Amino acid sequence: MAASAPLVPAAILAEITTRVGPEWYEWYALTPGERWEESARLWHTYIDLGGSLDPIADSECPGDPRHARGAIPVDGRSGVR
Repeated sequence: MAASAPLVPAAILAEITTRVGPEWYEWYALTPGERWEESARLWHTYIDLGGSLDPIADSECPGDPRHARGAIPVDGRSGVR
């Protein structure tokens, strides 16, 4: 792949380098397409190292049906008087 000119001006990239470091500078210097490809490579590496894409159960989430707080009342009402 031929190297393309960065979409962000050099002066702004220099400012990014001083604020966030050289690794982020390299990331911001990539084009959106190059970032997409790099993200895909990172996901493959994550999976190869034993990572999982399964969602982590969140017992604090009120909408998670796997963590229902109690049985549904017989009459279907909330029980609030």
